[in-house]
Amino acid sequence: MERQERPESLPGTTHRKRTGCGNLYVTVTTLSDGTPFEVFAQLGKAGGCAAAAVEAVSRLVTDLCRCGVDLQVPIKTLNGISCIKSVPGGPESCFDAIARVLIEIRDSGKLPNKPTQHEPWHHGVGRQPDGIT
Repeated sequence: MERQERPESLPGTTHRKRTGCGNLYVTVTTLSDGTPFEVFAQLGKAGGCAAAAVEAVSRLVTDLCRCGVDLQVPIKTLNGISCIKSVPGGPESCFDAIARVLIEIRDSGKLPNKPTQHEPWHHGVGRQPDGIT
């Protein structure tokens, strides 16, 4: 997979999700056609293992987006991951909260033509990893 270089500036939207670890702020930047390009996630609390794990996962999701992997891949991977600190009626974990933001973006109707299972998001750059259906 080829990773796209970041343009000088990109528009983005920040979503706040209440989690058992505090407020999680998920910012998704998009290309001019609405394709998600980067995901930044940060817990409202500073430091700690949870914050480090959230940052690591958001970096991996960013790499998937920048390589043109179908947005459904990180959604399927993160959706439903649970934590002992879940909030009743809210996300089951910080990772589930990231998936929920991606689902909101996917379902917003603002994405370019949705690809088929085998088409990449970035118009021919990258492909879906082997073993992901």
